Amino acid sequence: MSDQGDAEYLDKGKYRYVSSHHYMSGRIEVTRSGVGFLLSEKPEDQDVFIPARSIGKALNGDLVKVKMTKSRR
Repeated sequence: MSDQGDAEYLDKGKYRYVSSHHYMSGRIEVTRSGVGFLLSEKPEDQDVFIPARSIGKALNGDLVKVKMTKSRR
């Protein structure tokens, strides 16, 4: 199981699930047109574009966590 990256060994035979998805958190900035940008909490990370259909109920300035996926382009 740990060879696949699904679990992390803790101690005394205990394991913890490790997600293979990459998540980012930060404040969302929503534009007038309805699209958004995740402004990362880490200075070394780039801002992330969020299409209007994926904004959900987030409002400008909300603290959000997003799951990163590959672009369809």
